[in-house]
Amino acid sequence: WHPDIYRCTARTLVVGWRCGNSKHRARRGESCASSVRSMSGRRKLLLAGLRHPINTWRILRGDTVQVISGRCKGQRGLVQRVQRKKNRLVVEGVNLVKKHMKTTKEQKGGIFAVEAPIHYSNCALIDPVDDKPCRVGYKFLDDGKKVRISKRSGAVIPRPAILTAKRDRDPGPLDTPPDVALKVTLEDLQPHAHTPSPAAQ
Repeated sequence: WHPDIYRCTARTLVVGWRCGNSKHRARRGESCASSVRSMSGRRKLLLAGLRHPINTWRILRGDTVQVISGRCKGQRGLVQRVQRKKNRLVVEGVNLVKKHMKTTKEQKGGIFAVEAPIHYSNCALIDPVDDKPCRVGYKFLDDGKKVRISKRSGAVIPRPAILTAKRDRDPGPLDTPPDVALKVTLEDLQPHAHTPSPAAQ
């Protein structure tokens, strides 16, 4: 056996083994297409390199976070996008990289600075009391609402306005107008007197 050959990805990822089926032999970084289709969701994440997917996300789109580790340590920004399948965030103005873009109808080509995703564990929410990074927990209020709180100060961290605001849009040609939808079209009917059948008598 060769140390770079893995067992079939449909079974286990073990270095130094070969699957009995020669079609399922895959070298490092490769996989069998038929085995990938038969894999479960967690095994697909393992194959993609995501060994520990985060089940409970405490950072949402629209939150202000601070980088606590890495080359961008100390920088703050607004979370623009959340990549839950990769455990990463895209923060405005943080982790900038140079990207070469071609000319399109919308913009001219060139070299632009864009935000690259940063790992979830390298970011922390801001405590609304002391304006410092904090750990986040959950708490149920008296009315039964579940909210995020700072574990240091106990202050409630509200949900971002972009997630709580209602999206108002203009009605389209296939939408029913509100006055027509709320119009009562069924008149009240008098309940009929129940007459027992002869079999029941």
